[in-house]
Parts: sequence; C-alpha cells; structure tokens
Amino acid sequence: GELGCFHASAKTTRGCLTTDDGWIGSLLTAAARTGTLQHVFVELFRHDDPALEGLRNLDPGHGIDTTDGRTYNQAVADGLADTAHRLNNLKARGIL
Repeated sequence: GELGCFHASAKTTRGCLTTDDGWIGSLLTAAARTGTLQHVFVELFRHDDPALEGLRNLDPGHGIDTTDGRTYNQAVADGLADTAHRLNNLKARGIL
C-alpha cells in the first residue's frame, strides 16, 4: 500500500476544520511524510441535510452546526484557506 489521499473526519457532519483541536495537523504531517500523499480534499456537509438523518440518529455527535454563523460559502472558503496554509507550511518545512 500506497497512501495517495488524506481525509480527516470528526464526529460532526459540518467538517473537521471547524472542530479541529490539533489532530488534523498531526495526521496530515504523518501522511505527507510517507511521500505518497497526492490529494487532500476539503469537503463540507450541511449539518441539517436530510440525507444524514441516519447518522444523526445513530450518534448525537453527528449533525452539530459548527459554522459559527458563517454561510456555507464562507465555511468552504475558510476550509480551503486553512488547508492551503497547512500544505504551504509542510512544503516550507521540506515535508512535501
């Protein structure tokens, strides 16, 4: 096995970057150090999406709105900026 993709997920359907308490950077750095990291995705789900009702019913941690009042577009833009910042730091440190 190669590791070509990195996906971080937290027990919320709103996204990891808004619930990160330090673990995303550690995992992303470890994935980058493998030398096979090719893709990093930024994705968001609406916390109240009817398609995710099953997850909300199974685990109360799912479906938490962590947007802090931001619009969906702003949350996506923030996620892209945060991820770009993390990747730029890894590149500057010679890890990527």
